Amino acid sequence: MKTRILFAALVCAAAAPVPAAEVVGRVLMAAGDASALRAGKSVPLRYGAAIEDRDVLQTGARSNLQVRFRDESIMSLRAGTRLQIDEFKYSGRRGATESAFFRLVKGAFRTVTGLVGRSDHSRYGVVTPVATIGIRGTMYAAAMCKKDCFNPDGSLAPDGLYGMVIGPSSGTNEITLKNKAPDPFVLGQGAIFHLASDTGAPALLLEPPPHLIDALAGAGKANRPAELALGPGGAAQGGGDAVGNRLGGGIASDGRPNALPGPLQQVAAVTSNFHSVEFAQNLGPGGTPAALPPISSAGFVAIGGTGIVRGQMLWATTADMDLHMFTPDGQETYFANTVVNFPSGMPTATATLDIDNTSGISHPTAITTFRGTTHAVENIQVTGSAVPAGDYKFFARNFSGPTTAPVLIVTGDNGVTGRTYDIPALGSGTSSANFIVTRSASGTATYSP
Repeated sequence: MKTRILFAALVCAAAAPVPAAEVVGRVLMAAGDASALRAGKSVPLRYGAAIEDRDVLQTGARSNLQVRFRDESIMSLRAGTRLQIDEFKYSGRRGATESAFFRLVKGAFRTVTGLVGRSDHSRYGVVTPVATIGIRGTMYAAAMCKKDCFNPDGSLAPDGLYGMVIGPSSGTNEITLKNKAPDPFVLGQGAIFHLASDTGAPALLLEPPPHLIDALAGAGKANRPAELALGPGGAAQGGGDAVGNRLGGGIASDGRPNALPGPLQQVAAVTSNFHSVEFAQNLGPGGTPAALPPISSAGFVAIGGTGIVRGQMLWATTADMDLHMFTPDGQETYFANTVVNFPSGMPTATATLDIDNTSGISHPTAITTFRGTTHAVENIQVTGSAVPAGDYKFFARNFSGPTTAPVLIVTGDNGVTGRTYDIPALGSGTSSANFIVTRSASGTATYSP
């Protein structure tokens, strides 16, 4: 009798469904060899794939991965990274206990922190071999080197934790480093550091090392023929031209959807609807130029759709450039918040970023010919039944990569008028000034500077 009961219990236990692991995020982009080590098995990651609590995220050579978590934080892993999710809890309910704890085993990442840890800083942490990184709401990058990082001259870089506090964000733009030293170290926006041991203090650096800001878009780096990089049908479009042959590999496995139209059209050099305004150049201390370069006339490159208010950024390097825009009610549209409905009380308009081009001119589709050369593109468009009056503030940021001088084209009245700005060169981790499009209640637009 006991044998029968035991056997029946075992059968029922075997038939019982295994509780599903909690989904804590989704893949925004995967290029090359990206996977999750889950319950002892390697699971390939592609666009839209679920990220589960306790996953170990891994990227291979010439690969990268971008994940959005449930608290709206975003993490981008560069090649050769291993990041373990120790615990992630977020319900979105008031009063619930939230947490986000990670372990950086090797490699590098950059992140825009989310709601977890914003008010209770103790609920967030990234453990590394030399310190635990805490946040106070910011964007930052971190790299853990174990005899696998190199200086620009090819020499081996010292081991340890490297980091950069990027900001700005809706938090305090600070991070903390807690190791065996008595007190944690607080680093603010713009700080670049190297922490060599679990007992020492971080040393401040003048500029980020290449292993910290190495371009995350591995899609443009693999050493493969263009036909393999572009995948089925891509070779016919790009395999025979200079751009297609320059792209390199990994693009076929880039999981991001792309709504950009194709084929790309040539830019119109001059549009009569755009007015040319030349500003006098002001001089700063010591007689150095302080104003922006002259503003020229140009039309929008035929890519990225239309909008009553819109901005288009173009650049000619492989830098990870980002276009940002603040709506009149202060909401920010950018890569971590790609769709904004406003005004917040009763939305009548929507601002949309079309794509986060992290690889510049190495992107497979978000490129066009502008001023006779290949340029990367990002666009923000504002559409809706009633586009509010007020100031729309655009600015450009070089998130990481080579020094770049982008071009910004804006309009506030559906292209009746507009302006083109040649933005001064931006180094890695720096942002431009604001470029303001002011839309009146009657639908006309003015521009400043």
